[in-house]
Amino acid sequence: MISLNFDKSKALLINYDVINQDFVDKLVEYAKKLGVTDIYLDKNNIKEEHHILKNIALDEIENHPYFNDSIWDKYAKKDASYLILRAPFPGIMDDIDPTKLAKAEYVKRSTKPLYKERQLNFELPWCIAALPNIVWAKNLFKDKDNAYELLEDIIYKICMIDTNNPVDSWNKHLDNNKKRIDELNNLKIKCLHYKNSLGTDLKIELLEDSIWCDAATQGLVNMPSYEIFTSPVPGFKPVTFCPSNLIIDSSFETSLTSINSCNSVALAITFKSIVSPTLTIVFSLCEKSETGATIYFPSLL
Repeated sequence: MISLNFDKSKALLINYDVINQDFVDKLVEYAKKLGVTDIYLDKNNIKEEHHILKNIALDEIENHPYFNDSIWDKYAKKDASYLILRAPFPGIMDDIDPTKLAKAEYVKRSTKPLYKERQLNFELPWCIAALPNIVWAKNLFKDKDNAYELLEDIIYKICMIDTNNPVDSWNKHLDNNKKRIDELNNLKIKCLHYKNSLGTDLKIELLEDSIWCDAATQGLVNMPSYEIFTSPVPGFKPVTFCPSNLIIDSSFETSLTSINSCNSVALAITFKSIVSPTLTIVFSLCEKSETGATIYFPSLL
């Protein structure tokens, strides 16, 4: 299992929010012990970002220095490793115009084209990892005095840090993923078909050359990472309705978490949408033929 690799370059960019500064300070000291000599701290401040977006005009976002990520390209030229520490802040941007949020994200991406190109080509070591924070913890465990510790323990468990040897645990998991990926690709699945008694009838067509893969194709780039995924036909925009009038739009992501065999497949599909909470759908039957397979979900929800 390899996430970050300092054999080629001793440069490291760490992206994080100031709420996790104490953790990052310890991380920097550890990185120095590993021989990393060039460390850039790309510090975010979600409260400052909220204040900026609350008061800035849409057409001014492009030129605001807060959203300029050109330093990422400077470190891409150094073959740096990138550690991106994600600490969610639920609800903090709820009162911000979505067009401003989209514009800010666009500017961040457009100011680091070299990084994005090299990242997509797996030419740079990078890893996105989850970190707890008190805002996120209190959102999950509202009445608990030890909310932070509870969230921290959950993340440790999901990341297998609580096992005797986390590296071995992840290597075993990734080996199992490889077997599942091979089985899925051998199925040559053409379509995912979701139906239920409530009227859901959703078909997701896959490309003829679609392949299934995980987040460890060129090293483990997400921590934690349990998904096995593929891509639908471009332009596909599914809409389905659930008891709560949930709409799953084109922003959804799907994750396959388990497979039993080439002929009978047990699945857990997780949908995450900008406009909805997470929805997990379990179980299906795969019909296999020489030309491919269609997966049906007769008892969705």
